[in-house]
Amino acid sequence: MKPISNFTITFEKAGTYDYLCVVHPWMRGVVTVKYKNSVLNHIL
Repeated sequence: MKPISNFTITFEKAGTYDYLCVVHPWMRGVVTVKYKNSVLNHIL
């Protein structure tokens, strides 16, 4: 992704999803989906 760009995804199931930056693998985070179409982001 280009700097200062946006990304949107819709999760179909509640749960916890880990993610990382492919360019900067030390940059990681977790998305916690509590309800359908409701996302709470946590940055590690």
